[in-house]
Amino acid sequence: MKKIWKPKRFIVSFGKTIYTMIVLVAQYLLVGVVIALFLELILRWTDHEVDHLERIQLIVAWPIMATIFVYNFIKGMFS
Repeated sequence: MKKIWKPKRFIVSFGKTIYTMIVLVAQYLLVGVVIALFLELILRWTDHEVDHLERIQLIVAWPIMATIFVYNFIKGMFS
């Protein structure tokens, strides 16, 4: 029978994949922290408070939160 993959190469490849995933998750969370900071500054400027759970949600779900912010910002400008 033919060997499809060699165990040694698989482990090295698997290690590079994990490193790449760690870097991607770190970049995602770093962008989330920056966007959450921006959104929190705007919220504090409008006299709203942000608790810890909302901060975590801002950091983890930043694409959704940023989209909602931009949508409501544009909607508020045109009305």
